[in-house]
Amino acid sequence: MTVNADFVVIGSGLSGLNSVLAIAKELPKTSIILIEPHSVTTGASSAPMGLLNPSTSRSPNIIEDAESLLDQAIANYGELRNEENELILAKKGIFKAVPLGEDAPKWKQKYHKTAWPDGWSEWVEAKDVEHKLEMHKEAAPNGGILIHESWVVPMAKLRSALIKKCKALTSHFIEKPIEKIDVTKKEIYLKNISIKYDNLLLANGYDIFIDTYFSSWLTAHPIKGQMLTITTSALPSFKIAITNSGYLGQLSESKYAVGSTYEHHFSHLKPDDDGRDRLIKKSQHLLGYELPEKNIDSFNQWTAVRVASKDRKPLIGKHPQIEGLYLINGMASKGLIYAPTAAKHLVAYILGDKKALKNWDLQRYLAK
Repeated sequence: MTVNADFVVIGSGLSGLNSVLAIAKELPKTSIILIEPHSVTTGASSAPMGLLNPSTSRSPNIIEDAESLLDQAIANYGELRNEENELILAKKGIFKAVPLGEDAPKWKQKYHKTAWPDGWSEWVEAKDVEHKLEMHKEAAPNGGILIHESWVVPMAKLRSALIKKCKALTSHFIEKPIEKIDVTKKEIYLKNISIKYDNLLLANGYDIFIDTYFSSWLTAHPIKGQMLTITTSALPSFKIAITNSGYLGQLSESKYAVGSTYEHHFSHLKPDDDGRDRLIKKSQHLLGYELPEKNIDSFNQWTAVRVASKDRKPLIGKHPQIEGLYLINGMASKGLIYAPTAAKHLVAYILGDKKALKNWDLQRYLAK
């Protein structure tokens, strides 16, 4: 069987799903096919927990264009509901502790010099951590930043709601391995299905290093991350998530998630004992006290590979030689906040706005 589509999007993670939303918004009558070649339970967007967080990774700074990025993310996610009809973006707040060994006064000074929008954040002194945040003081002995405009996100529920929304926008969703892509004929072959397309958007994360369309000339870096979910009744209820070269947050009444071990050099993609041990230590560091394993009912470990650009900004744009082939990738751990805007920019570019990619154009990192 052969079917035709104006757009094919490969990858049902945050990049792919937001791309479908962007295409459907601009071209409501166009035909879109979304293909997940692996499973919706795998990949970086399948993490147990995510943080919709406008701050940079390891500093008091805020990411560039945070207000517009967060506005677009909220536009895409804000009304999504889980199976119980509860809003997914309901749990608000992240506390960013000053990392141990770093100069707290310098962090505080840098924070106050940073142009955080009014009401988005506040500095919390070490002496105020316990009563203000209901957190053990040893979790933040140097104080830190309370980011109000941020969310703890249950990723499986978010992804499920996004897929449901994409299906409602008349896009066809296929969860099936791809046997072959012929970019010269603009045709994709799956078992018993052949798809002819006009535009192909690769939003398939780590697979960029498997295919040769972009990996042969594009500079990008794979980073393995691991996360541990902990089921226990021995922890207090967290109003907010904690982050400090790692992160810990509450998923439900007795379930918590801690991540992540960033491995820049890895030999396999599976969870391992070394990652588990690091994550347990990370949870102790973020909590400020040791959680005895006898008080833990169960562990479940997750791992995936994120793709990062050198400047930690998205990689979006067209292939320099292959007509109709586009990439949306490279968001590392910031896919929640970057993907909605990256998808919007890429679709605007495809529709003729040649300035839409701005400084996210993937050709800034052409391999030499």
